[in-house]
Amino acid sequence: MRFLMFLCVLLFGVAFAQDVQIRVLVAQQSKVQLVIPFSHHVMAFDGTVLYQSSTPVQWDLEVKGSRIWINGQDSGRDVLHFQETTANQSLLLNGVRYRGAMSLYGQGSALTVVNTLNIEDYLRSVVPAEMPPSWPVEALKAQAIIARTYAIERLNPKGLYDVCATQQCQVYKGQSSENPLVDVAISQTYKQIIAYNQRPAKTFFSSDNGGFTASSAEVWGSNLPYLVAQPDPFSVGPKSKWSLNISFSQLTSVARNYGFKGTAKGFRVDKYSGSGRVTQVSVLSDSGAFALSGAEAGGIIRALGGFSTRVAVETNDSGVVIYGSGYGHGVGLSQYGAKGMAERGYSSDEILGFYYPGVSRGGYTLAAEVPETKPRQPLMRLNPLSSN
Repeated sequence: MRFLMFLCVLLFGVAFAQDVQIRVLVAQQSKVQLVIPFSHHVMAFDGTVLYQSSTPVQWDLEVKGSRIWINGQDSGRDVLHFQETTANQSLLLNGVRYRGAMSLYGQGSALTVVNTLNIEDYLRSVVPAEMPPSWPVEALKAQAIIARTYAIERLNPKGLYDVCATQQCQVYKGQSSENPLVDVAISQTYKQIIAYNQRPAKTFFSSDNGGFTASSAEVWGSNLPYLVAQPDPFSVGPKSKWSLNISFSQLTSVARNYGFKGTAKGFRVDKYSGSGRVTQVSVLSDSGAFALSGAEAGGIIRALGGFSTRVAVETNDSGVVIYGSGYGHGVGLSQYGAKGMAERGYSSDEILGFYYPGVSRGGYTLAAEVPETKPRQPLMRLNPLSSN
């Protein structure tokens, strides 16, 4: 198995010799089933061939004391590699088809299963899992670029994997989510990323920012100049406006997880961030106000069922009403905002320039490659109130 050790990010138009391989954590469980419907071999960590087969094989794999057992027999190893597939082949892990290779690591009572594949093939699964393929192609191209950037920025040669397959990273479903409409957007943005100061940008994104992007500083305390708070007239989705009715008993139960000891009689927002997201709230009782700040302020809103922390709160005789805007943290690209911009005729460059002001779009290259020196211009910074 080949590991990428160094990556140089450059904002140049260049020719590339090879694609990056991305390692995705796809499972952590005690038992898995791997079906390989083609001639293949299984290797140890040092490259030794342990098993080979000229016919399709179902491998039932489990871990016992960190050792991997295959079809009921101890392999004597705690790491196994199943060879990479070719372009028209796939293997099945627990019934899901995947491109590329699979590596298994015995770790205590769990098998850590990592799928290694070409990053462009990885995007073929991620982009349609994150954005509906029926959306405008310019929105899909923007999503493809930030998904590629997200993965490149998180390459971690020292770890067992680079990214996970869930919403904690980017949703990856193997071949099951691939779609030819999305393949077009990926091919049209081949190897393109966005960067700031010649480093891959941190391309956070969410479903709908509720009409105002959040800065990275207010959400995570990290001030990145291209992740700013600003009005967004384009982000309009099903959760742009929502409300929740919360009983006092429900509020009491949730607040006790944060150290509240009384019986809730009310709820209020004490402080907002620059984008209108809560930074301090108080649970009210007969004994006074119990304040929560920072991450806990947003945490209790989400624990109460809120889709975002851009909310207003009203207390009445029967409980609390939370009026909210948006879905997700609101930092970086709004997916519904990208859709809205594309529907108005904006290009993927303009979409990215709006949501990540000051970044540049260009290509990545392996450190051993020598690029041409043709710098790209920064993406267009849009007036949030302009439209086509």
